[in-house]
Amino acid sequence: MKRGFKYWHSIPDDRLKAIVLGFTLSHLVILIAAFVNSTFTQWNWVPVIGMMMGINEVVYRMFDLDGNKLERTF
Repeated sequence: MKRGFKYWHSIPDDRLKAIVLGFTLSHLVILIAAFVNSTFTQWNWVPVIGMMMGINEVVYRMFDLDGNKLERTF
């Protein structure tokens, strides 16, 4: 979540930027909601949360983290 909030504004592609920010905000909401009703113990939500994390990591991998600057590597 920290990487999402730190690097979302540096991604040059607007579509990927929106995906990273949306999933990062969703992770924050899921974390807050887990105090009331734990979605982590419901088996049907675990793959969804995992896919959201995985997609964010793929977007991060598409760019080199060079200090605070992101550059596309492919």
